[in-house]
Amino acid sequence: MSDITKEASPSRLELEDVNLYLKMQGTNLNIAAKDGAELEHHLSPWQAVKAYPMAIFWAVLVSMCVIMEGYDTILIGNFYAYPTFVKKYGTYFPEVGYQLTAAWQVGLGNASGVGAFFGVLLNGYLVGIFGQKRVLLGSLIVLSALIFITFFAPNIYVLTAGEALCGLPWGVFATIAPAYASEVLPLSLRVYLTSYTNMVCTNT
Repeated sequence: MSDITKEASPSRLELEDVNLYLKMQGTNLNIAAKDGAELEHHLSPWQAVKAYPMAIFWAVLVSMCVIMEGYDTILIGNFYAYPTFVKKYGTYFPEVGYQLTAAWQVGLGNASGVGAFFGVLLNGYLVGIFGQKRVLLGSLIVLSALIFITFFAPNIYVLTAGEALCGLPWGVFATIAPAYASEVLPLSLRVYLTSYTNMVCTNT
């Protein structure tokens, strides 16, 4: 655009008193896309912050789904040494007591990662059908229900299955947050908000 100081001003199509559906038809859609792309490529980061506050808000909000994922996926390993945990889920060995075998320690520690792997694959398929917002909200609801499996698990088999199932929405969160941020944010802000998503995940 010729005047970058007008970064937050509406485009010509936005000012026209025409129904939004009619604006997004034929050449009007191409004009709107061209105007938007030209605007994004000329905005500085600070101008983009002032012009797209809601896009930043939603990108940060979606990224918050990842905040506790790094903590949740490794939490189970901290329980192996608790006597109550190993007594309920472990095996009794004479002269040693209750212990969680190495095979089950590996299984529990990697169950959520295996679930997350399939969650990543499932996310791409579901987003193409339902869209990012519906998939994200659905994953939050599903995770809220699946948590009860791990919380009330009567044996180690159910606990491992619950960890694997909880990994499915965790895989969705890990992929949908940076993808959503890169799509809704202007070009000058994408590097910051997508990096913020990675920082949130790794620092937990």
